[in-house]
Amino acid sequence: MQSKKNLNVSSLDDLIKFNEANKDEVMQYFDQDIFYQSEEASSDQERYEDAKKIVLEAQNDINIS
Repeated sequence: MQSKKNLNVSSLDDLIKFNEANKDEVMQYFDQDIFYQSEEASSDQERYEDAKKIVLEAQNDINIS
């Protein structure tokens, strides 16, 4: 497999999409489960941050220090 130069991949999502579009060439030896798991972990972090924001806003609303 030759290395590809000038790939327009700037995020994990871009890499996953590229791999899916070129799977016969670039995914010959392994799948991308680790990338999917990493992507899921990122969304877990986003959910955590959203929940934390809600709790802090509620805390401010009821004046708990």
